[in-house]
Amino acid sequence: MATAEDPQQDQAGGETEGQQQPLQHVHGGSGHGGASWTGRAAQAMFPDPSHHPHALDLFLMLAMGHFVGDFALQSDRMATEKCPGHDVTLPWYWWLGSHAAIHGFLVGAITGVPLLGLAEWVAHALTDFGKCRHLYRLPGDQAIHLTTKLFGPGWWCDPERVDSTTFIRSSDGPL
Repeated sequence: MATAEDPQQDQAGGETEGQQQPLQHVHGGSGHGGASWTGRAAQAMFPDPSHHPHALDLFLMLAMGHFVGDFALQSDRMATEKCPGHDVTLPWYWWLGSHAAIHGFLVGAITGVPLLGLAEWVAHALTDFGKCRHLYRLPGDQAIHLTTKLFGPGWWCDPERVDSTTFIRSSDGPL
């Protein structure tokens, strides 16, 4: 592989024909051991540091996490008793809050951003409360949940589009 001192590299510092420069892995400082939240998320999901989680990768991880939280980690009792009027063992809001907290935890763990986990906690609770009130059925409920994953963390956590120190999206076009 060509380096700055490599005689095979041309005078302008470019690559010689047929050779590629290694990809650079850059971390922004965030007070967490020098690695930014996008760097921590990338390392957790993709051990190869040259592969950052792009929006599609992140959406897929969040969608899979959602189905784990909604089906594998939600008991029948929780699914029933999280709705007002169907609570028997605990008040419904404890069941709903706990179920939504599982989703918040999954989003926070996948993205490495606890505030996105908190936003998911609230969004998931509100969505499930609407389903409990029969505003929509299971397909509508799942569509809302997946849409929040697509336009929530999947939109904001793409390191190509977001400055990890200010959380400001760049305006260089759509995903």
